Amino acid sequence: MTDSKRIYLDYAATAPMLAEAKKACIEGFDHWANPSSPHGDGRAAQAMLENTRRRFKDVLEWDGDVIFTSGASEAIQIALTKSKLAKQ
Repeated sequence: MTDSKRIYLDYAATAPMLAEAKKACIEGFDHWANPSSPHGDGRAAQAMLENTRRRFKDVLEWDGDVIFTSGASEAIQIALTKSKLAKQ
């Protein structure tokens, strides 16, 4: 899909990634430890995760929470739950 004149409108489940995003994913795959674990690898993974969260906030100029999810269904559920809690 390298034809720059082509118009692709089926982004329901996927979208092209910027080269920078691909590079960041590959770097993340190299640091696969559990960020909730207290050992050295876990602490390094936690530091990388928090650095990534901060970078997202900076790029988006956002001062709210940044929550990483496994997909849209989970993200929508979290958003709806937070919305309901905010109204209480």
